Amino acid sequence: MKRSLKLQLVLLLSFLVILLTAYHILLYVSVEKVLFSSVDRHMAEDAKAFELFYFSGKGWEDTHTNYEAYTIRTPDGLVLDSTENVSLPFDVSWTMPDIRTVNYGDGFYRILTYRRKDGFYVQYAVNFTSEVEFLKHLKLYMFISWGSISFLMVLTYLLVLRSIITSIRAISEAITKERLETSEDIYQELKPLFEKIRNTLHSLKALSERQKNVILGLSHSVKTPLSTALLVLEDIIRRSNDDNLKIVRDELWRLEKNVSTFLRMSKIEDQQNLANVERHELLSLIERVYKLYDTKTSRIRFESPEKCVYVLCDKDILLEILNILMDNALTHSLVDSFITIRITEENLHAVVCVENFAEKSIDKGKLFKPFEGRYTGIGLYMANKLALIMDCKLSVHQEKVGDHFLIRVCVRIPLGQTA
Repeated sequence: MKRSLKLQLVLLLSFLVILLTAYHILLYVSVEKVLFSSVDRHMAEDAKAFELFYFSGKGWEDTHTNYEAYTIRTPDGLVLDSTENVSLPFDVSWTMPDIRTVNYGDGFYRILTYRRKDGFYVQYAVNFTSEVEFLKHLKLYMFISWGSISFLMVLTYLLVLRSIITSIRAISEAITKERLETSEDIYQELKPLFEKIRNTLHSLKALSERQKNVILGLSHSVKTPLSTALLVLEDIIRRSNDDNLKIVRDELWRLEKNVSTFLRMSKIEDQQNLANVERHELLSLIERVYKLYDTKTSRIRFESPEKCVYVLCDKDILLEILNILMDNALTHSLVDSFITIRITEENLHAVVCVENFAEKSIDKGKLFKPFEGRYTGIGLYMANKLALIMDCKLSVHQEKVGDHFLIRVCVRIPLGQTA
């Protein structure tokens, strides 16, 4: 998964919100538990004192307050005695001792119910209304606190962090377009830093251009004496039967071809935006390539639909692509096999394929990468670059046929309107 600053900030914000929620819930539960534990402990002590006073006949009725209530029940659950105007709930099925909070009248009571050894039930209750109100207000205040902090975090992201991401994106575009000083989305504090980055990039670009010019100069200086040496060698071979000279000639021709291809590749990379895409009749262009290579070898076959096919392309660039594909097929095909040029139509595209049989399979991991193929790999690299300039797509397929491999290199070209 690609790393994204925006995604990481969103994940961090979500984690903080979850953590904040868990903290508020834990705090509320802890306060509630402490409050209930404290009330229940004191209520148990008061209930023991009440039982002692009541059953000893020392006059509990004269000492209890309005905040306390009691009910004495028989073993059958019938009311034997209770506080005036207060009827505490009861159920024999309760597990004793039982502690619960009930809503009675306009208030809340915390009730302790237990069974004595003689079978009588004792219910002791304290007024719990103030504690319940406290918990309600605590819950409200904690919700307001949680909402406020969450809102501040979201607001910080929207007003600060997201604007920083926007500023970084604007800086990237400004560096590319060299408009750093005119962008309004960039923080003033960040401009000096990215001015230095832009200046460094300009220096690296200038250094790259100088190195490229040196390499081009060396390539040109090698190409001229190489061509001269080939001409002299051809003349010597005509007067000699030494097979080693032919091997040297073939290697020199391959070296000269690679130098020429490299020079063409450098020229094309400097003019990638100069493609002149127009509507052209595809069959006539293919026939020019077919006739050119058919004079060199009789192994070329041409298959096409009978109707005219119009495509949107740059004529010179398309011819260059087809020449590269044909050169590549002639170099890698079996000596006694045919090379087929086939034209088909698929989904608003014309597909031109060059097929040949090869002795070995191709390594797809090295396709379209210069200086990694069997013969440097510059040819397919250039063809792919040229196809991209015209908004076309180059693809390579292979399948095993017998002891050999059928290699198919295709270029998809957008169809133009028919005439």
